[in-house]
Amino acid sequence: MVKRCAYGVCKSDSRYPKSLAGGVVFFPFPKPKTQQERCLRWIKQCGRPHSQLNVTKINKHAYVCSKHFVNGQPTPEYPDPVLAVQVSNQTREQLGGCRKPPQKRCRLSVQDASGSTSSTDDADETQQYIVDSESTEQPPLPGCQLEREPEEEQSTEKEKKLEEENNNMKLKLSLKETEIERLKAQISTLKKKTLTPELLESSEIPKMLEYSTGFTYDRFNQLCTIFGIPNDPHTTQINVPLNYKRNDWQVAEMPLRSQLLFVLMKLRNNEDLKNLAF
Repeated sequence: MVKRCAYGVCKSDSRYPKSLAGGVVFFPFPKPKTQQERCLRWIKQCGRPHSQLNVTKINKHAYVCSKHFVNGQPTPEYPDPVLAVQVSNQTREQLGGCRKPPQKRCRLSVQDASGSTSSTDDADETQQYIVDSESTEQPPLPGCQLEREPEEEQSTEKEKKLEEENNNMKLKLSLKETEIERLKAQISTLKKKTLTPELLESSEIPKMLEYSTGFTYDRFNQLCTIFGIPNDPHTTQINVPLNYKRNDWQVAEMPLRSQLLFVLMKLRNNEDLKNLAF
């Protein structure tokens, strides 16, 4: 199954291993039917035009990669991706093609032979063309002159280019800061990390959670509801202290959600206890 990141102009794609350098993984979008508010938050944070990313576009093939989460994955503290910086006009044209702003129109007024100026019913001010007398491209109309403002047009184009470059730099800076925060969080939580249903669900191996437990991700969450266990990794988890005969174990407690996962893996494939401990 092809997995592509829906965030901004991110190019993470499971078909291209180079775009997944650094251990990039994909997390599915929250389902609009069961988690509508969270789904809308993710859509807003991705910063894509409405025509390209909205509720009707969200399905099982919509993902956001780990580059855009503070901890490299959704956590109770940071459940949503960081806000994308608004992209420039040039980038938007590459994504979906937005209309260019209309150009300024010249102003026209025509004088008759008597020297009076004619005006239309809709215009309150007279409009005038100033035609360069030395122009050889087209002869000027009688009583008309073409007004040109080359310096103003050039300054406007420079401002647009500077604004586009500024927006592109902001977007790159935001992605770099997100990557730095993700790596910091990954280093600080490395010893505390435990196997979760979300890691198996987001694995590049198809249906890894279903193979390991016999349940799909939605069925697993329904089973958690039946047993009174939090059915969402972003809600407050129930951590149960673990008792050991030895004192050199590092895992002092484990969420019931993860404990249920290990039980199902043992029942499904009779996993060795050392493998589960690892």
